[in-house]
Amino acid sequence: LKLDAGSTSGSGGRRMEFNYTVKCSGGGCANVTKTLEEANEANGGYGSHTVTIPSSAMPLGAKMTFKLRARNFLGESSFKALTVAKLGYPAPVVSIQGSNPRETTYSDELVLRADAALPEMACVSDSLSDAKMTYVWSEVTGKYTGSLSTTSQQLLRRDAED
Repeated sequence: LKLDAGSTSGSGGRRMEFNYTVKCSGGGCANVTKTLEEANEANGGYGSHTVTIPSSAMPLGAKMTFKLRARNFLGESSFKALTVAKLGYPAPVVSIQGSNPRETTYSDELVLRADAALPEMACVSDSLSDAKMTYVWSEVTGKYTGSLSTTSQQLLRRDAED
């Protein structure tokens, strides 16, 4: 699991302080907590904006709520939380190609391309190695109310508007 706050803004060109915490249902998250504590101590105590938690550190079936606090040189803070559940079967690794964040105007077309693959594992069942991927696109902020179209499951297109 990779937690990345690299696009955080508001530092005025100075170092941001990053602090990650986790709450885990069912217990067994000592290794996750240790990984986050090490990341928080990095960078002279300012913390690392990116933390990678190995799959082996996360207990199977655990529901973990990660919280990030980003603080600027004025002491102003912002928080973001994310809940993750470790599944008992391999989930696809999905990435959106291109820059993050994307900016466009209503008069420009926006095309997003997703790539997905099953994670590399030593013992994958034959039934999973040839599994077909199904892509489902959604806009979750509610800020965009225009139309979205797909020409292929991997591509999402927002047509230019007049």
